[in-house]
Amino acid sequence: MKTFLLFLLLLLSGCSSKEASHLPSVFELPGAIIGTTLENAMYEHTRAKVKKYIISHYDVLKIEIKIGRGEHLNALLKKANIDASSSLSTKKKLQKEYATMFQNIQLCTEAVMQTFGTLYLPKEKTKTMHGFNYTQAYNIVQAQLNKHFDAFRLSLKHQTTTGIVPLIKKLQITDHTKQKYFYTNLWKRYDALIIEPVVVAIMAMRN
Repeated sequence: MKTFLLFLLLLLSGCSSKEASHLPSVFELPGAIIGTTLENAMYEHTRAKVKKYIISHYDVLKIEIKIGRGEHLNALLKKANIDASSSLSTKKKLQKEYATMFQNIQLCTEAVMQTFGTLYLPKEKTKTMHGFNYTQAYNIVQAQLNKHFDAFRLSLKHQTTTGIVPLIKKLQITDHTKQKYFYTNLWKRYDALIIEPVVVAIMAMRN
């Protein structure tokens, strides 16, 4: 931690040079600005550690958060700098947030709909996309994800089409170019749809 703080101070102070710099030295900045900058940098540093750990141990954390205990969960809370005295209440809160963290149907449904809407812009007269109105398409996607979310998640993670093809069929996307756009676009959202909800929930427990 001392090395990290020293690095931040050096970063703020800038490189030493005989030429005058248009940037103020760290020692010339108001204390509040320095404090906020350091706090933000430390937060991002912690967040990066938490995210890396979640990516490495996603499957086991998914189990441990569901049951409310486990060595990997304990290690994760420690990396997030969550006080040990509040770990029990934190674990209970995480259990309540389990579905939002690990099976966020709404977030994933909206992402699929955004991708579908990009392929088939709504027609002005009928307000439909490829023969579906928005509610119809949304309900189709939501129902599929409710039944087979894990297959969808694994397709995003491993960049396969197994868990996405059923959506392609139900939404009647027959053009091969559009099919490819559909699943490759969703692959790119793996981090935002699967990893980030867990990271956000863990970091929120620090407050």
